[in-house]
Amino acid sequence: MRLIYISLLCLSCFVCSVTLLAQTEPSLDIPLKNARMLSADPTGNVYVATRNELVMLNRADTVFKKFSNLSLGILSTLDASNPLKVLLYYRDQGRIQFLNNTASELSAAISLNSLGLEQAMLACISFDNGFWVWLPSSFSLMRFNQQLQPVQEVKNIQQLIGFMSFDPIAMQERNNMLYMLDQETGIQVFDVFGGYVKYIPVQGVEHFRVLDEGLLLQKKDMLLSYHLTLQTFDTLRLPSSAPIDFDVSSKKLYLLFPDKLQIYLLK
Repeated sequence: MRLIYISLLCLSCFVCSVTLLAQTEPSLDIPLKNARMLSADPTGNVYVATRNELVMLNRADTVFKKFSNLSLGILSTLDASNPLKVLLYYRDQGRIQFLNNTASELSAAISLNSLGLEQAMLACISFDNGFWVWLPSSFSLMRFNQQLQPVQEVKNIQQLIGFMSFDPIAMQERNNMLYMLDQETGIQVFDVFGGYVKYIPVQGVEHFRVLDEGLLLQKKDMLLSYHLTLQTFDTLRLPSSAPIDFDVSSKKLYLLFPDKLQIYLLK
């Protein structure tokens, strides 16, 4: 099998960048139906959302369990960055469901409407078992602890960041920083206390993942790697056509398509 070298950010934090070896053909093709999004946890478990259910693959890349709660509607956000507390956000119903690392419910679904957050557009996991929500109607960002108490609130973000237009489509917290992706303006970065940190000028990004040393950003069939300290970009053409989502974990690159999940080995 032919091999190619691709440049990605270092996944181990020891150096700023590394050359990885990847197959031009996937090591595994897993057939799916109506796949929509995925998220891989740091231990190598992978969660794939279809229209009606969540499919969990274990570290051996085999289907371990399926989860479905049709009463919650269609899943809007999937965040497995905390392997012990996977966040599922159902925007139409305004509910957050947490799962453990066996894709079982940790507790009853949380109603954001009951917390006065009827128009929350985005949600993601936060440190110490908390979570963030984004409220576009008031341009505000709120963090809740595991007791469902608001502990941070950032108001008037539009004025804070200096952009009149701000419409984030995804957000993720890692290493005490919260990253919010807007396809038009780029990525805005906040600390876990809600303090504004910086702006990363990159447009047209469809999906992103935060690693220890930087970011991976998908633009159609390209991945951009951005080093947070050096503030430099590298570009990688994916070994397949443009996926609908991607992730990286445990030296594997996951590319999701509506009908399959492709897995590439990295070294």
